[in-house]
Amino acid sequence: QGEAYDAEFESFVTAHPQASVTEVYEALAISDIQAACDTLRPVYDQAGGLDGYVSMEVSPYLANATQETIEEARRLWKQIDRPDLMIKVPGTEAGTPAIRQLIEDGININVTLLFSNDAYVAVAMAYVEGRDQEYQATVAEALKINPTYGEVYRIVGSTTAHYYRFDEAVEQ
Repeated sequence: QGEAYDAEFESFVTAHPQASVTEVYEALAISDIQAACDTLRPVYDQAGGLDGYVSMEVSPYLANATQETIEEARRLWKQIDRPDLMIKVPGTEAGTPAIRQLIEDGININVTLLFSNDAYVAVAMAYVEGRDQEYQATVAEALKINPTYGEVYRIVGSTTAHYYRFDEAVEQ
């Protein structure tokens, strides 16, 4: 029953009268995420990129669709356009190759839906492989410009592991 979104909602719907409910939601969510990133940017800067992140998730309907997850994550990353953004990607079987590709693309990832050790290991390997490919591409490009280049580009990732699932398995 709050009014916090009324003006922004009205403005968007007036400018886009044919917008779907999903499009309206996403426009408001992206605006909120950008504002949150801007608010936390001093923390991000002061921590050297080790803190101060805000996450936005790809649609949960894409949890089993690798290519669509990649496309949506890239679109959100470009549209939100903040260095302290993390895109939430599910750690599902289809999400793991998406995570690898997105890390290679230089997109910060927050992995969700990790419910087993095997899933965690698969995601960790995807992160390492993606970082390796991104690093090789960055160094190869930098060496074209400056043969003495050696700085590693920072891409971050995080995971959310639900340990209660592990605890249940141990107790059984």
